[in-house]
Amino acid sequence: MNTYDWLVNLPINDADLACRVIEVSFNQGSRKDFYRNNSLQQYEKGEMISVEGVSGFDLGEVSLTGEVVRIQLKKKGVDEFNPEMKRVLRRSTDRDIDLWKQNKARERDALIRSRAIARTKIVSLSAMASRGPSISRCSRSGAIPVRAWRTWKGFWRS
Repeated sequence: MNTYDWLVNLPINDADLACRVIEVSFNQGSRKDFYRNNSLQQYEKGEMISVEGVSGFDLGEVSLTGEVVRIQLKKKGVDEFNPEMKRVLRRSTDRDIDLWKQNKARERDALIRSRAIARTKIVSLSAMASRGPSISRCSRSGAIPVRAWRTWKGFWRS
């Protein structure tokens, strides 16, 4: 969901009082998170930036800056001065954006391949459990014996 920045033209005289947190959206707004701007660079809404990720960095679009972020932080119950908040690394370069687009293009193939691997695991588990009598549980691809279903659920938990 988009948030309108109604304080965008508010003049901030003191840089120390300015909000040092930016709201960044990923995947066209399906996921949003807050990141600390330690460099105090000015970012505009819609700019692509690189932020700290789980393994390396992520590319996201700036959705909010300034004082409206403070209001959102308060609304979401996030501490502005939390030391564990991830950081904004830099503006995204053309190379970063090209790499991101390549990875997005490969995402669909990886999803199809992972589903195929999971499907073969289900078949092998159901074949393994069909050696003895058991009650079947209905799934998308058909009936899976309960013994195999329990093994299958344990497979994803590990």
